[in-house]
Amino acid sequence: MALFFQVWLYAWVTWMTMTLGCAALLYLHHAVRGKWSLVILRTLEAGAKQLLPMMFLGLPVVASVWMGESSIYPWLGELKNHPQVLPKAAYLNPARFTAFYFAYFVIWSFLATRLTNSAATQDKSFDEREQTMRLTFGAWSMVIFMLSMTLAWVDWVMSLDPLWSSTMFPAWFMMGGCLMALSFAAILLTSRMKEEPFNTAASGEVLKDIGNMLLTLTMVWAYFSLSQFLIMWSANIPTEVKYYQSRFDVPALNVMGGILIAFQWLIPFLALLAPRTKKQPALLQKVAILILIMRFVDMFWTVVPFFMAKGKGIDTTTVLVNIAGMVVFGGVWLSLFFSDLRRHSPLPKHDARLEEALSHVQS
Repeated sequence: MALFFQVWLYAWVTWMTMTLGCAALLYLHHAVRGKWSLVILRTLEAGAKQLLPMMFLGLPVVASVWMGESSIYPWLGELKNHPQVLPKAAYLNPARFTAFYFAYFVIWSFLATRLTNSAATQDKSFDEREQTMRLTFGAWSMVIFMLSMTLAWVDWVMSLDPLWSSTMFPAWFMMGGCLMALSFAAILLTSRMKEEPFNTAASGEVLKDIGNMLLTLTMVWAYFSLSQFLIMWSANIPTEVKYYQSRFDVPALNVMGGILIAFQWLIPFLALLAPRTKKQPALLQKVAILILIMRFVDMFWTVVPFFMAKGKGIDTTTVLVNIAGMVVFGGVWLSLFFSDLRRHSPLPKHDARLEEALSHVQS
């Protein structure tokens, strides 16, 4: 039973990261009145609309905190009476965890729905006031989202080890989600470059902008990763360094960490520095595919080791079961995503920013 909940949490967190990444970029798009993101707006909207299904798919995670000592969260089990956990009891308890869980989804769904409904209304009404409303609402959405998202990742992932903490962990997690969502959106966009209306709207400079955004997110993800590592390693506090020590002590995870450094940061970073990569859809797509694959590897490296017994590694069965769970979850998420994506026009119909994007391409 414990393995079931562990696998479920890993798979759910992985695709929840994708969903929140889409939502974050959607809020950002409206907050900064972006031009580059217009061609992937429908992808971001469809991804953000998976918040409600993900809430229901996450119910087993909520159920696990009501299982007492059998829970996957050690603050309900072997560490319940630990001197460092007892002062956190007001926060680390099933009732608070459950209430906040539903509050997160109510807030995020409201923000995403308000923005997507406004865009749909403008497509029909031509009312420019809708665009002005989204500009202000998107800015507030970013603030509210970042605060609530920070608490969410503390609840769902960081509390898997209540003796460990990191102020950078939620931001690092969210940056990885944005990178995951943008690479996914870039793959879909470049695969449709020969279709109308993308062959007109998504050429030249727009691809360059998306490539530059991928480069930026790759650099920020690497910066957060390195900063968290250096801060903890230099402080050399046992309760902090054990996050990395537990992974460095396992040869397979050591290799995986090296792969992430090379293929999630170094190679994409060097490739995206080259203007040629961002001008050719095929090259940009290959880089985006590499980043997306590495994001799934990174999610495994981040989440699954929390469940390792001290001094033990990860066996083949655990790896295969977690991968299988993630793939099944992904099948459900993608089926819902594409079902929603097909219901709407490929691009906003009456958004003034689309005209700006087209003129941006033609200039």
